Amino acid sequence: MLSDPQIIKQGQNYLVKHGDDSGLFVEFFMHPVENKAKSTEAGRPIYEEREYICIRIVGDNKTVIKRPVRTTYDGAKPPDTERWPRQYQAFKNQQSQVAVEGTPINEWAMITKSDAMSMKALNIHTVEQLAALGENAMGWLGARQMRDKAKAWLESAKEGAGTSQLMERLARLEADNTALKNQLLAMGQAPEEAKQPKKRGPKPKGVMNAEDASGTGAGSLR
Repeated sequence: MLSDPQIIKQGQNYLVKHGDDSGLFVEFFMHPVENKAKSTEAGRPIYEEREYICIRIVGDNKTVIKRPVRTTYDGAKPPDTERWPRQYQAFKNQQSQVAVEGTPINEWAMITKSDAMSMKALNIHTVEQLAALGENAMGWLGARQMRDKAKAWLESAKEGAGTSQLMERLARLEADNTALKNQLLAMGQAPEEAKQPKKRGPKPKGVMNAEDASGTGAGSLR
């Protein structure tokens, strides 16, 4: 069952709490509805496409609520378009309305393809949704083990993300340092190690330089 909205007083204001919608899978769609008046007038069934909403509970493949879209407040209940704006906008744009964030369950290497299909049949589309299953959704075989596996995997991935971010920062620093050296070289300001004079090797035999030619040997040419 879906929880009813709660009115909470905060100071002089009243807030409406709708519960945790992360456990719901919501989809908008067009549904043909017969227009009785037009059918009577035409003498044949006349149908009109109207906006409907389908609400399913994650982890429960039996509870399905389908009804016309609520566009105005019904007491404390807000319009469906206001409560689930992302899904409704995706519906209007004719896009996918899954509108869930996280790791797709079919991309999770920790389970088989058949397990992933079974998860989707239970309206579980991400690893995050699986890890967040409540005790009331533990009615299917292996549910608790699968949920605990998802929790452990997410925790491990979170810890690994810190190491990955550190390595990425170090790589950026090294790249910046290399770029700075290249810039200095281009400006004629080479690093200190590039300014050191090159060491001369031994002179080949029989080869004289200018200093040798200006010595005593030069007198014999006069």
